[in-house]
Amino acid sequence: MRYRDRLHAAVCCPAVARERGAVGHFCVTTTIETVCFVALPVFFFLTALPAIHAAAAVLPVPAPPTGAAAGGEDAVSGPGGPALRTVGPVLEANFTVARVGTVDVPASEVLPVFRDIVAQEAARRHPGAAGRKATEAEIARAWRQAVDQAVEDALLLMEAEKVRDRIREMVVGAALARNAMFGDEAQAPEIAREQAERYFERLVDDEVRRAIREYTEDAGGEAAVRGMLERRRMTRSEWERKVRRDIFVAYFVAHEMGPATESPRESRAFYERHPELFDIPERWRLRRIAVDKSKYPSPEVAMHAARMIRERLLAGADFAEVAAAVGDGGSAENGGLLSGDGSADVTAEDFPLHAKAAAMTEVGGISDIYEDEKFLYILKVEGRKPGRRPPFEEVEWRAAALARAEAMRRRRAELFEKLRGRTLIKILCPDPPPHIVAAILERQD
Repeated sequence: MRYRDRLHAAVCCPAVARERGAVGHFCVTTTIETVCFVALPVFFFLTALPAIHAAAAVLPVPAPPTGAAAGGEDAVSGPGGPALRTVGPVLEANFTVARVGTVDVPASEVLPVFRDIVAQEAARRHPGAAGRKATEAEIARAWRQAVDQAVEDALLLMEAEKVRDRIREMVVGAALARNAMFGDEAQAPEIAREQAERYFERLVDDEVRRAIREYTEDAGGEAAVRGMLERRRMTRSEWERKVRRDIFVAYFVAHEMGPATESPRESRAFYERHPELFDIPERWRLRRIAVDKSKYPSPEVAMHAARMIRERLLAGADFAEVAAAVGDGGSAENGGLLSGDGSADVTAEDFPLHAKAAAMTEVGGISDIYEDEKFLYILKVEGRKPGRRPPFEEVEWRAAALARAEAMRRRRAELFEKLRGRTLIKILCPDPPPHIVAAILERQD
């Protein structure tokens, strides 16, 4: 029996009725008022559950704080609006970063998100000559984003606890109402309440196990789950508690934000507001030979070797064969063919350094020698596809998806603005502690 059907049966028929075989009798005698005001809200709650398991691998479970912020004033936001005050530097291994209502947000909850943001930003910076290191301003911005995320999580967690309590009371109230109909055979109210609460917890346990099982299958097995937990520095029990929490968080968000819908008119309006999002970039089919400068006694000798290779290519030597024979730094593989995201047709975003050289080289031609910090390069342009802007009819499905996502982001922002407006929030550590900034900068050197 599905979860929603089992809970509907529990609301209509108390546990004692199931034990005595009177399920059908009490389902028939259930009043219309109870079905409308008790069974249906719980039914709608369970209807949302199958879509919730996708949230099982996001931010870590809140951990209890082990310290306090060091001195200074608070930066406060709440019904009265934000104040432009900050705190002094915090150097403890763990400390309270923010306070949301009566809930403390510890650094142990902010740091995993902060690390993820820093890593994502680092991945966007192309290595080599086109790369650059993160600045202190970028690190500070990543910290503030992580703090904002942790505050939003705390707000959602507070609301999710209220949702859980309301749904549990619906189940318990319905069970007590049914129990009262037994007359002389009725159980003691405290026993009926205990049975109803246990049944509610079993339903949630079932959903948690299902979410974990499906996430494990999607991730590729237990080994992938263990890897995820190691990266996030979470224990298995912490993750399972988080999945349990996210069931009610997702229900609250879905209830507050409503369904995501869009019309053809909204999709076209989004396309007209953001036509650049649908541009198909220029693509090239490129091969390259890399010459490792560290293999030669001086940069001049390395350049001489690269010139000799280029002369062979200009004389008609097969580029793929030469690349396989003399290419360094992985350029010998596949005859030097460049590929991005599994495609041999690459864009400027995939390889900005090579794309710059390709733009100055004719199709079928051999580029001049160019370099980064480690290699000298020679490029062959085998093909080019010009970029274009497709008409709306060609990308209507994508415009609809983006329009829907934009609407949901707007509703999400409105939801958090409402939650922040009725909750006192104190940001105790608005900037990353100096030792964390120093550690990141040191790893880049």
